[in-house]
Amino acid sequence: MFHSYKVDILDKEFSTGDGKKHPQTARVHMYDSHGRVRDVRDYAYVLKEDIYKDIAAGTDIDLNNCYVKDFSLSEYRSKFDMVSHAHVEVFGFTAIGAFLDAEHEVDFSYCTFKGDILHFINIHFSCNLLNFLHADFDEGDKDFTNARFNCKEVNFQYADFNSGSVNFKDVQFHSENISFVNSIFSTGKKYFTGCDFGKANIAFQFTNFGEGDISFEKVVMLGKKIDFSKVEFGDGRVDFRLSEFGDGDIVFDECAFGEGKLRFRKAKFGSGRMSFELAMLENCDMSFERTEFGNGELTVLKCRCRSITFHYSHLNNYVDLRFDYCGKMDLTSTIVRDILDLSNEKGEVEIEEIDFSGMRILGRLFLDWYDNNVKELIYKQEDTSIKMKAEQFRMLKEEFRNLGQYNDEDKAYLEFKRLELKERKNRAIRANKFNALWMYPVYWGESLVFDQIGHYATNPLRVLVSMAISFVFITLLYVVLIAAGIGDIVSSVGDPDHLPLVTKSIYHSAITFLTIGYGDYYPSGVIRWLSGVEGFVGLFLMSYFTVAFVRKVLR
Repeated sequence: MFHSYKVDILDKEFSTGDGKKHPQTARVHMYDSHGRVRDVRDYAYVLKEDIYKDIAAGTDIDLNNCYVKDFSLSEYRSKFDMVSHAHVEVFGFTAIGAFLDAEHEVDFSYCTFKGDILHFINIHFSCNLLNFLHADFDEGDKDFTNARFNCKEVNFQYADFNSGSVNFKDVQFHSENISFVNSIFSTGKKYFTGCDFGKANIAFQFTNFGEGDISFEKVVMLGKKIDFSKVEFGDGRVDFRLSEFGDGDIVFDECAFGEGKLRFRKAKFGSGRMSFELAMLENCDMSFERTEFGNGELTVLKCRCRSITFHYSHLNNYVDLRFDYCGKMDLTSTIVRDILDLSNEKGEVEIEEIDFSGMRILGRLFLDWYDNNVKELIYKQEDTSIKMKAEQFRMLKEEFRNLGQYNDEDKAYLEFKRLELKERKNRAIRANKFNALWMYPVYWGESLVFDQIGHYATNPLRVLVSMAISFVFITLLYVVLIAAGIGDIVSSVGDPDHLPLVTKSIYHSAITFLTIGYGDYYPSGVIRWLSGVEGFVGLFLMSYFTVAFVRKVLR
């Protein structure tokens, strides 16, 4: 894009590519910011009055390689006594390689373009305001490829592009404000690929993009505000892959998507805020895979989305993921450097599945075990192994501890240990299928002793219940064995209290289980071996309870 330019009108015949001759030539000297000549180009010099006559006559408008000064359809309507906002029909418009220049405004407002193909390829616009307000483009392709907009304001508000492809590939804007507010795109592909919007503020509010793919791949948007709020996207893919955004705010609030994908893969963001609040993407998959986030916040508060992925992204600032609904959230291999907020205190966040595999938390993760239904979210993962699920619970266990959510920590730790045990069993069997002969008994034994009895020392009450069950069960065995005459509990002091069978069994079981051992009663027969087992069980469970209880109290 040139910095400044000078136009000389020469009395020199100019022949356009199609052989059409013009009596005068417009020579444009283009300068860089240092005043050095960057380029010199010759154009056919065409008077705007001649164009007005052709428009009135209904003939095709061919401005290929032409220079036009101060073209204005508002002026045309005034000359021909038309109502100020009356639409002007322009037939067969083509302006390939043209230069449309104005000190104030190049005006195509309320223009109705007629023709299957509209060419603005390689055109230069240089003015204060380029105005396509309420322009109505005919069905067919609209091509602005490689156009140069050296205009302070570019206005496509309420423009109707109708069906057919709309091509803004490799367009360069040297503008302050660009507006497509309330514009309408119908069926067909929309290309903004490689478009350089520079530092312009961009407004697409209330735009209807219709059906078809929309490409914003490799665009540059460095303005203070990029506004897609309340935009309607139809079925198709909206692609911002490899695009670069500056430090301005990027707003997709209350936009609506049809069936398709919204991709920001490998995009680069600055320090501005990015917002998808109240966006309706129930049938849309969002992707921020390998995206480079700057220091700006990201929020999807109250957004509804089919899926979202941050695979291999670095989240450097506050990220608010309090969706109204999200089918699947992929946070695999992400790095969280600040706050990742998934809190669901009021039970309003509905997420079907989350994948935390490989996530590294250098900041904080706000999540609640019950409110966010964490256990179910992880177990519902279809594409992760037992080992990967275990690692996610381990990571969450550490994060809950750092946040002082100790009950949630215990829940995450329990699931981690369960999956770790299961993975150890499966790994041994995969190595040698005959290992199943001993691995299954070991697995069941460890599951009973460490999990079922006390949830890996995270639940002292459960240990107490296990102690009570063990005590009652062994006591009943004493009663049965004595009644069957294959064992007895004998008084070493002559049984002065004459205890009945049940009382004697309970008393002996109690002093054995608690390892008190007064010596007034001792076992005989097979009960000797059972009493030894009970002593070990009691010692083990009391130690287990002590560990679990102290662990709770100390925290």
